[in-house]
Amino acid sequence: MRSVLHIATSAEGGAGIAAVRLHQALRAAGVNSRVAVADGRKAGEDIVNPSIPTRRPNLGGRLAARMVKLERRLSSKNVSHKLAYFSDDRVPGPDRLFGRPQADILNLHWVANFLDYRKFFPSVRKGQPVVWTLHDMAPMTGGCHYAMECSRFTRACGACPLLGSKSERDLTHRIHRRKSAALEGLIPESTRIVAPSRWLADEARRSSLLRRFDVDVIQNGIDVETFAPRDRSIARDVLGLPQESSVVLFAADNMTDYRKGMDLLLSALEGLSAIRPVALAAMGGGAATLPDGSIAIGRIENPRLMSFLYSAADIFVLPTRADNLPNVLMEAMACGTPCVSFRIGGVPDIVRHGETGLLAEPDDVSSLRQCLLTLLQDYEMRSRMSRACREIAVKEYSDTLVARRYVALYEELIEASRVLRGGAP
Repeated sequence: MRSVLHIATSAEGGAGIAAVRLHQALRAAGVNSRVAVADGRKAGEDIVNPSIPTRRPNLGGRLAARMVKLERRLSSKNVSHKLAYFSDDRVPGPDRLFGRPQADILNLHWVANFLDYRKFFPSVRKGQPVVWTLHDMAPMTGGCHYAMECSRFTRACGACPLLGSKSERDLTHRIHRRKSAALEGLIPESTRIVAPSRWLADEARRSSLLRRFDVDVIQNGIDVETFAPRDRSIARDVLGLPQESSVVLFAADNMTDYRKGMDLLLSALEGLSAIRPVALAAMGGGAATLPDGSIAIGRIENPRLMSFLYSAADIFVLPTRADNLPNVLMEAMACGTPCVSFRIGGVPDIVRHGETGLLAEPDDVSSLRQCLLTLLQDYEMRSRMSRACREIAVKEYSDTLVARRYVALYEELIEASRVLRGGAP
């Protein structure tokens, strides 16, 4: 296998963790894999932080950077900050990826505010094998990371509801137009879009920016030996969780992130303890206000310790308002913990209603409460789902399996690239 360079804004957060897990699984399979990240906190021998060019930008470059920042401020002043996941195609300042390590295959991941479309894609040699693993909708839109009910990304964006814009030629239309021009140089035969969920794959096929490329569905992978069921009683002792109460676990990188729906969970839990003793355990960063009797776990980075927390819970719940294929749901499943979430985005790929958990109707607190109550009151259902969770995680989400699928894809694109070059080795 040739060399692979993954490009990701960070090695942290959901998308960054997924990218690094793929990279590590590929290295374990003997692939020469490296990761280039903008955030250098986890940089090392195989995770590199490209240096910023020492040459200072000229006056024109500095003015252009200021204009980008001004345009963003003026265009986004009316953004709904509850769901304001928005990024530009341009990255002001020096091109961090100009001096990136060379590789036979480029695998892009979540690249917002790191990869400048107009600088990067023209630098990709003609026929270079490129894989773009999607982690949200940003590569296919004029800036938003989740289009919600909007379908303007299937055309050319503009009049963006997220920006509160009425102009067909607003910032989102201009971003969309620049992205389209930058992506024109990619050859479909040597380029592949990978979506971890069927929902995101369907959105990519609908989008005007990505529809000319083939789209594969390959789930994110996890280490199913590390994320594995642990003894519940021991896990609760280790973590200081009550033995007698039902434990409902919530986890997010930032617990105050509106998209992850902590507010909906707290509303759903109101009054539930009057029917059955329930303790909420919350893992993640952010200063969330939790009700009395809750346990704030904080941020945990050790995967093995995380497996004890998942195993300690009776139910894992993620009332997300928009999502692709959340790592936390796969991790909980691998530990044999049934999940409750909303029937939204890529979540149904993991939480299979009645098999690995229960799905509530989107944003519906009463539906969420009923799902929680149903599972909490039915031990036999939870036991059956626990077994199914573990079996499916091992069968479908093992990082070893996922790495093999990526290797097969890389080999296919390398061969396609060779044919495009006239059979040259």
